[in-house]
Amino acid sequence: MRFNVQFLVAALFLAQDIAAAPLVGSSDARALAETGDFVERSAEPAVVLPRTTVKKTTAKKATAKKTTTAKKTAAKPATKKTTAAKKTTTAKKTTTAAKKTSTAPKKTTTTSKSSTAAASCKKKRALTLTSTLGKRTTHFTKATAPSSIDIEIEGTKFALTKFTGNDDGNNGVVYRDSAGDFAKTPLSGTLAKEAAATKAVGQLKAHGTDTCTDTEWLISFAAKGANLQNTSAFRTAKAAGSAQCQELAEKAATLTVAKAKSIFDSTKINHGDLNAGNVFFDDAVTQVETLIDWGSASKKTSFPTLVATNQAKLSFKALC
Repeated sequence: MRFNVQFLVAALFLAQDIAAAPLVGSSDARALAETGDFVERSAEPAVVLPRTTVKKTTAKKATAKKTTTAKKTAAKPATKKTTAAKKTTTAKKTTTAAKKTSTAPKKTTTTSKSSTAAASCKKKRALTLTSTLGKRTTHFTKATAPSSIDIEIEGTKFALTKFTGNDDGNNGVVYRDSAGDFAKTPLSGTLAKEAAATKAVGQLKAHGTDTCTDTEWLISFAAKGANLQNTSAFRTAKAAGSAQCQELAEKAATLTVAKAKSIFDSTKINHGDLNAGNVFFDDAVTQVETLIDWGSASKKTSFPTLVATNQAKLSFKALC
């Protein structure tokens, strides 16, 4: 009986061991299963693939760097050639520029000479006129006008000497050039209108502004003939008495008006100032040689015969 109890106890322990063995195996299996599940989860692409990609990208960058370096290394010889070509081109341009520069100074020198000549001209003229005028001006006055002056109009030079043969009039100062022709500079205003009329009647020699003094000048051809009081006919009539002198004066006025009308008929320009000083006759006073001073001239539709006649008679009879 005692044996049976011991046997039963041993059998129970054995049975417990046998029953416990599957439980342990089952626990180990679960542990292994859980471990495998962790490994599978840990092996997801999100973790492994980025590392692989980074390595590949790094490899690509390294390859790219090598390629770039290779290109740069290969390009170096070409760069040297290109640099040489650039230097050659630059040298050519520099040589061409040097040639142009060599030409430029010559032109500059010419311009410089012209500028120097002009400056010298103005300086010389200024020194000549300073004591008389006080400053450079575009108009002289009768008191400040120099006795002689050299002028240049449109490239032509004229040496002028102040004319003292008769009164200059009220609108200008009169000079004569080396050829004996008359030059006038205005006391004020401009001579443009007079120059146009003088040109229309064929008496204009030159008109313009002197390049040195900035003064305006009108040069007309010297008149043929003589003023009435300088003719032989007038001297004879004057000596014969007042009646003969008045008769000659009236004749002179008639001839003058006829001449003025003749010019008007061909140009439509009325002289407008038929005083004795503007009319030149032949010595016998049979015709008018020249009418000068077209400063009062104007275009008209008809010739003012009455006004012209009265003006001429009054001026000529005053000489007797």
